[in-house]
Amino acid sequence: MDLCDIREIKALLGRHGFYFSKSMGQNFLIAGWVPQDIADAAGLDKSCAVLEIGPGIGPLTRQLSLRAGKVAAVELDSSRMGTSSVDLNDEAMNLMQYSKSLNAAYRLMTTIDEALDRLINNTGIVGR
Repeated sequence: MDLCDIREIKALLGRHGFYFSKSMGQNFLIAGWVPQDIADAAGLDKSCAVLEIGPGIGPLTRQLSLRAGKVAAVELDSSRMGTSSVDLNDEAMNLMQYSKSLNAAYRLMTTIDEALDRLINNTGIVGR
């Protein structure tokens, strides 16, 4: 399925009884190069994890998943949940795991930063 083809988008949404919501700022990417360029500009590689808010029907999600090691997509519009083939329980579990991993990485980087700061600024050893 071409997620950027307006005919296929309308057919998919029609099958699921979905209607656009201006209050949710819903717009769909219908030019295939746009999600490709966005994903390229992100500079992702397989070591990256991405959190996408409001993935719509997924053209950007698809491009992100081709580049990043992990992609978690969270849909804010509950009426749109049925148009995705994603199991939201699995995604919630994945999101919690990514959150734990990101928190652990943050703590590690903070510890390293503090150690380097002490080494550079307090010991007088570095820079001689």
